[in-house]
Amino acid sequence: MESMSSRCLLSKWRWVLASPWMVAFICFFSISAQADTLKIDTGSAVDEQGAVHLTLTLENTGATPLRHVHPMFHFHHSSSMLPPVAALAPGERVTMETNDHPPVVRHGRYPVAAMVHYRDENGEERTALHTDSFHYREPAVSEIVGEIQAARVGEDSLLRVILKNHSASLKNIQMMLLVPPELIVENFKGMMGLTLRGGEVKQFEVPVKRAPGSRDGDYPVHLTVEYGEMLTHFTGEIKAKVRVGSLWVSLAPHAAAVVLLVLFTFFLYRRSRGPEAAAAGG
Repeated sequence: MESMSSRCLLSKWRWVLASPWMVAFICFFSISAQADTLKIDTGSAVDEQGAVHLTLTLENTGATPLRHVHPMFHFHHSSSMLPPVAALAPGERVTMETNDHPPVVRHGRYPVAAMVHYRDENGEERTALHTDSFHYREPAVSEIVGEIQAARVGEDSLLRVILKNHSASLKNIQMMLLVPPELIVENFKGMMGLTLRGGEVKQFEVPVKRAPGSRDGDYPVHLTVEYGEMLTHFTGEIKAKVRVGSLWVSLAPHAAAVVLLVLFTFFLYRRSRGPEAAAAGG
């Protein structure tokens, strides 16, 4: 009798014990379903004269081809298009090189950003953003820090950029905001200058909306903050994600995961009630 009681208790709580594993599985499924299958790596080399050599490696880590791949490098107030790739097969990797950038003059740290526009397995346009940096002769740590806060405004978004000068001296900074071609920014075109006194905090807002025909969802944005002092160049970077379009579309994978979890839990619960009811009847 004691053995039967133990089996009934285990059957009763089996669905509770199984649920955490199911939660983990469904959450993993939800996240991996949205994962970007385009892997991006960059490399950089600079000689004593300041000439810069950049490499870009693209790899398709997914199970279906990626098509119409258009890579672009952004480096130190300049940009250059790299040769397009018609299709990147599953597991395929390509490496490109470029010297098409101005030489660096000041010592210090410089940013490198690769933006790659492509079509996924469903034919939807996507943009991946990869950031990196290198130093010329000696590293330099920027005194300008900050963050980007993204807030939804209807189906559009608003970026609130907050910057602080941690030093005691005035800084004249130059900013470049990188956004995918699927987004339109209202009041930030190309480069923008700003002056921060010692210890000063400044903030400004950048409205962002979806370009016509672009998908709903999350997009990467990247703000580069650069300034020079004497013979040294300083770089700071701020990354964020912005969500545009319908909230339901961007949350749909998570909502589907929750529905699956509820159905699975209910199924386990109903199965656990069968043996319990039979034991009670006996």
